[in-house]
Amino acid sequence: CIDQQKKFYEAIMKYLSNNEAEIESKLSEDIFQQQDITQGKEGFRTALIIISKITENYHRSQNFIAKVSNILLHYSSQIKQTFTNSEIFEIFKKNKRILLLLFEQKIIIPDESISQLILEKSDTDDKRCNYDIYFYPEIKEYVGEYEKFNEYSKIDQEIFNEKRRIGQNDSHLCELIRQDSIENFVIYVNKMNINQSSKIKPSIFETNLYLIENDPSIIEYAAFYGSIQIFQYLANNNYELTPSLWHYSIHSNNAEMIQYLELNNVSSPNENFESCLK
Repeated sequence: CIDQQKKFYEAIMKYLSNNEAEIESKLSEDIFQQQDITQGKEGFRTALIIISKITENYHRSQNFIAKVSNILLHYSSQIKQTFTNSEIFEIFKKNKRILLLLFEQKIIIPDESISQLILEKSDTDDKRCNYDIYFYPEIKEYVGEYEKFNEYSKIDQEIFNEKRRIGQNDSHLCELIRQDSIENFVIYVNKMNINQSSKIKPSIFETNLYLIENDPSIIEYAAFYGSIQIFQYLANNNYELTPSLWHYSIHSNNAEMIQYLELNNVSSPNENFESCLK
C-alpha cells in the first residue's frame, strides 16, 4: 500500500514539474496507467490527501491549476461515488482555489451543509481566509443577503469570478511584484510613499495558505514569487534581510533567490536548516 502511494506521489510530482505542452497525454502516461488508486475508500482518501497537500504547497506555475484540474476531473466520478459532499470538502478544506475548482467541476455540490461548513470556517480559526466572501456565489442561496459581501457586490460578477480563479492578491502592488516589473514598481512605491515596514495588504482573493497565514512584508512577497529584480532593489535600499526570507525563497522555486541569500550570508531560521527542509 505504501509503495503504491509512493508511486502515485512521484507520478504526480513528475507531471506537475513537466513543462511540456502535451499536458493531458503526459498525465495519462505517468499517472493513470501506473496503478488504480480508487480501490478501497481509505486508500483513495489517502491519494486525495496527497493531491491536497501538494496543491497547498507546490509552486504554482502558469499551468498548475489546469494540471490539477486534469487530475481531479479524471477521478471525478469515482470521487463523487465514494465520498459525500462534506467528506470531499474536509479533504481539500485548506485550499480555497482547489475548492473553487471542485465547485466548478460539480465534484462538490453547494448545499446547506456545505454552506454551514464554509460559514464555520469563516467564524473560527480561518477568519483571515475569508471563505464566506470568497464562496458567497456558491452559498448565497442558503445564507440570503450577506452584509459582509456588500463591499464586493459592486464588483462585476465576471470580474469577481475571474479574480477568484486567478487566486492571488489583486492589488496593483502585488501584481507588479509578481511580474517583477522593476521600473513600474519603483515608480509606484515612490509615488505611494511605501516604506520598509509596509506589509502586503490582505486580499480575499489570495488563496495561498502560506501567504494568508504569515502576513508577508514587501520583500518577503518578492522572495515568494522569485521576483529577483525587485528583491535586489529592495535589498539595496536597506530592506532587512531576515531569516524568514529562506522560507519564502524556497516557495519561489527560483535557484537564483537561494544563491542570493547564500552570497549575502543571510542567517538561517535555525542552526541546521531543518525548517527550510520541511
